[in-house]
Amino acid sequence: MYESFFGLSDLPFRLTPDPKFLFMSAKHREAFAHLVYGISEGSGFVAITGEVGAGKTTLIRALLAQAAKDITVVSIVNPVLTSTELLQTVNAELGLPSRSSSRKELLEELAAFLHRNKEQGRRTVVIVDEAQNLDPVVLEQIRLLSNLETETEKLIQVVLVGQPELQGLLQRHDLRQLNQRVTERWHLDKLDRDESFEYIRHRLRIAGSQAELVDAKALELVYRFTGGVPRLMNILGHRSLLVAYTRSRGRVGAPEVAEAARELGYTPQFAAGEGRGWQRWLAGGAVAAVAAVVAFVLLAPVGENSRAVSSARADSAHDGARRVPESASAAAASRSGDPVPAVQNAAAASAPAIVDPGSLPPPIAAAGVATGDSPPPAAAPAPDSIPSAGTVVANADASTPGPDQALAVIMRTPMFEGAVAGYTRLLQLWDSAPVTDAELAGGTLDLESIASTRGLRYLNVDLNEALLQLLDLPAMLELRLPGEADVRYVLMDAADAMRGTVRLAGEVTVTSAALRQWWNGRAHILWKDAEDLRHDLGPGSGGPAVRKLQGLLTQVGVFQTAPTGQYDDLTENAVRRFQEARHIVSDGIAGPITQILLNNSLGRVRRPTLSRART
Repeated sequence: MYESFFGLSDLPFRLTPDPKFLFMSAKHREAFAHLVYGISEGSGFVAITGEVGAGKTTLIRALLAQAAKDITVVSIVNPVLTSTELLQTVNAELGLPSRSSSRKELLEELAAFLHRNKEQGRRTVVIVDEAQNLDPVVLEQIRLLSNLETETEKLIQVVLVGQPELQGLLQRHDLRQLNQRVTERWHLDKLDRDESFEYIRHRLRIAGSQAELVDAKALELVYRFTGGVPRLMNILGHRSLLVAYTRSRGRVGAPEVAEAARELGYTPQFAAGEGRGWQRWLAGGAVAAVAAVVAFVLLAPVGENSRAVSSARADSAHDGARRVPESASAAAASRSGDPVPAVQNAAAASAPAIVDPGSLPPPIAAAGVATGDSPPPAAAPAPDSIPSAGTVVANADASTPGPDQALAVIMRTPMFEGAVAGYTRLLQLWDSAPVTDAELAGGTLDLESIASTRGLRYLNVDLNEALLQLLDLPAMLELRLPGEADVRYVLMDAADAMRGTVRLAGEVTVTSAALRQWWNGRAHILWKDAEDLRHDLGPGSGGPAVRKLQGLLTQVGVFQTAPTGQYDDLTENAVRRFQEARHIVSDGIAGPITQILLNNSLGRVRRPTLSRART
């Protein structure tokens, strides 16, 4: 490969969880400290959660590598087990008799070992990776293991490591006894911008790099395309080095990263894990309080509930981060699941903020769409999709208004009222009840909550025009209009690829070129989750949702085996094949974008579309 060309002794961005490459960011140090403290304190359960690819398994490998000599560790990496199989696995890992199908016999063997281990001054720790896939019955069996104790201390310590769904699993009423015994909890978030830069440099140094192989602009692009997810940075970093190698470039620059991202199908919205990574925008920092008509509110769900974090929206020229006032709520939001945007009425906002239009970073070239003066990359047309309307078409309808006329129509409605009208129209397109006065009582338009009460899923995502038309769903777009400091939320409910036009606010048709001048790339989309998958699914996932996903993949012809309910290599490869066929990023993770396209391909729901009234 390229190791000798760049003077490296190893591949810096391999995907295996090698502890020697572990980058101890502030988040990882805190998570590691919680693990070490929980194990040393030994009085309860430890629960560590994090998004797919955040580095949980690597952290566990590092813990195992540094485990004290007086600790006996059992590591369970495949938790899709019955309660009996769990006991058999624990006993087998400890070298105990494990073939019995009697839980009583297995427990007796384990209890005897734990007492002997304790008498020898040793402690026993069981680490369960991908614990979000545990059946509640098995979790209850794990709780019962903690009953093995002396008069003064526990004989066994349990560490649960899993994706954010583990948090919800522990909140179940029938698992409340287990939840009460969790004494240490930590959520391992994605890396921020500066941490992402240092992560890349760190891995290159460990691999033997003696020079700065990736320049500053390239680092910025890597972060923009991956959102600080270590696994995605590894994939993009490896491909960028390969592109530089094939071009005989001794250093990776922005062109190499852009080309690598194009080859992988990466676009900025996938940097957010198909819409799940907006917590990275919740960096600390106060926003100047100045008069404005519309501000932004972020609501961060905690478990099944949401906590409001009132803020104004500001984009930094330095790092493009969205900042909110520092508070306990904001800190919680930055560690939790998907923050949920809501449009806030300035009349009800106590500290709205102005956004400098010049502070926005320029858009990044994405698959199928050109930015600046660069030509769009060649790409095969996506099946069953509408061609990208990237330029003004010569035969555009003569009745299409010019930009000035369109602006006048859009701007005649106050910002907040326009957002309410657009979202109400979007709900009606889904045959759902319009926004009610009660839902606006607090002066905010809570997009996520309103959608959820109507049985719809909500997606807040950065994308390009080609992908928006591939999804073929109406969307609320954020427009930054000339002379206005704040964004407007305007419904796009129709597109005519032949004419190169789109319809905004239900009444004004503009050219795609005009839309590109105003749209900041962010869209708010509603969709129907026909199979009730609820979450992103990827390697390590399991259960009924994965079984349903496998059924969908079978129907589109990319999965040929019987559904197992386990997200194994066959499932991941099937998801990749489907993604490749749709010309989206082939990361093997079934997030909202992939789930929407699966539903579209199978006609799973009656839905509004951009190309026609309804299918």
